[in-house]
Amino acid sequence: MLRSGEERSLHLIEGRLRVAVATPLGLDGRGGIDRLNDSIFETIEQQQPHLNVEASRLVTRGQRGLIVAQFVFAIALLKFAWLVLFRRIDVLHIHLSNWGSSYRKTVMGAAARLLRVPYVVHLHGSGFDEFLAVAPTRLARAVDLLFLKSVQIVVLGEYWAHAVLMRVPQVRDKITVLPNATKLSSKPQLQAPDSRIRITCLGQLGERKGTPQLIAALQTVSSAGCLFRAG
Repeated sequence: MLRSGEERSLHLIEGRLRVAVATPLGLDGRGGIDRLNDSIFETIEQQQPHLNVEASRLVTRGQRGLIVAQFVFAIALLKFAWLVLFRRIDVLHIHLSNWGSSYRKTVMGAAARLLRVPYVVHLHGSGFDEFLAVAPTRLARAVDLLFLKSVQIVVLGEYWAHAVLMRVPQVRDKITVLPNATKLSSKPQLQAPDSRIRITCLGQLGERKGTPQLIAALQTVSSAGCLFRAG
């Protein structure tokens, strides 16, 4: 059975835990990974000093195109080495997604192993299992090794836990299922002026985000007498 993160504390240091987070775009970056990280960093800041965690970003792609991204990644590696050299890091948190992210993060994981820094892999990206099935053999093996040598693996659901275990069954005791979350709204909920249900989608609409399944589900509910307006 998969065990929770609380049961598998890293026990890396006494006192403040210093975490470097390898994230693609950085502060206010477009996309679910960076939105999640913005929320995590904000929560860490708000929960000081009793949380006693120091977190820093290692931006691995940036927001200025693929050519500039190569330089951004090189800077991230240099910053990582600097953190290790001056003993400013206890654990590396690697956010992993498809294609370019996998190339960058497998290199980052190799650097962490070389410098003897423990790392956590946080898996994102819909269709990651399908991506690995068609990825170059060398890249797929590097991703498997990234999982295998991690101290913990965070996935967004049981499906992804199973997908990882199908490739690397040795990591069963490292996996934690942790769905994405967001802060509760501080604004009061407004009552709808009629009986219709309104749904707002904050994100990209399309097949990979499950929009067709949502529409099919709404049609099922609508047949029971409810009306919907897209918003």
